[in-house]
Amino acid sequence: MVYRQCRNLPFKINSEDIYDLFGKYGAVRQVRLGNTNETRGTGFVVYEDIFRCQIRV
Repeated sequence: MVYRQCRNLPFKINSEDIYDLFGKYGAVRQVRLGNTNETRGTGFVVYEDIFRCQIRV
């Protein structure tokens, strides 16, 4: 598993949108989005495969 931090996300984005957006680069295992005022607009995407994850960068 590989964790990737995402920043500058729209405040109204939801997990399903993240799965659709990042899923085309590999199997997404989990999405975590910030839910407080300090962490809104940030999140983590957990990929199954490290090689697929690096293609996105």
